[in-house]
Amino acid sequence: MNNNCCKLKIAIISAYIGNGGDSGCISFTSQAKEEMAAYGVDIYSYRDTDLDSLLPLLEPSMARDEIIKENLFDKLRYFVYKRIYKQELYPSVEDDRTRLIAKIPKILFYKLVPNEYDYYVWLDSKFVIQEHWLKYLLWLISKYEGFDILVSKHSERSSVKEEMNFMVDNSKINGNKVIEKYNIADLEYQCSLYKKGTFSDEYLYENTMIIYSKSILEKKRLLEEWYAHNYYLSIQDQLSFPYLLYKYKDVRVSSIPQYVFDMPFSSHEYGFH
Repeated sequence: MNNNCCKLKIAIISAYIGNGGDSGCISFTSQAKEEMAAYGVDIYSYRDTDLDSLLPLLEPSMARDEIIKENLFDKLRYFVYKRIYKQELYPSVEDDRTRLIAKIPKILFYKLVPNEYDYYVWLDSKFVIQEHWLKYLLWLISKYEGFDILVSKHSERSSVKEEMNFMVDNSKINGNKVIEKYNIADLEYQCSLYKKGTFSDEYLYENTMIIYSKSILEKKRLLEEWYAHNYYLSIQDQLSFPYLLYKYKDVRVSSIPQYVFDMPFSSHEYGFH
């Protein structure tokens, strides 16, 4: 990897916000760090100490009525959902806000990172990157050349409906952490809004690793709207992502069939390495 000819400019982006300390930050083995440095990969890892640079971006650039159309019947349906899905524990306003802030580097990365890279790689903070992972990344980029976004399909569920059913079922289990993260009525309402139109609910993605090509910067309205869905509807970005990919058909998306938590030369708390 010492050959400077035809090197790609790559930025790796991650965030660990609102949890205190650095214990959950993305980490690299010493060999992986050496590989990254030798190739010239830049790493941007956002923490609580970076809140001052993130907070000015908290408000979305799009208004609620720009991203979704709601009527009186929708509002009545939301009232019904709130009566059906009563939770003993709801996420706090502060927790919701903190988790939303963590979406800024993930979705609005181009407002934080210089727009000078060929690829921008979002990685969940719980990854440990090992030696040779960079070679795997370069292989992925080469194999799926021509994409705007490269992401893994979900390993267990294949639609927004299945994901919603999974969360509803888990919210009924005492002590399940799903109910600590989400307001189930809000999620059900969000999905009901998506079902009103022509949305074809056929895909679900793991958004723990997202590879953005620089070409997405010419189509960043999708990203602006994705963040707005997180802001106005819910921070469960797996629900809004397929809907927006369906809406923005000019965005070229490729999917990796491999389970992202078990990708080679890395480990994650949800994987089996």
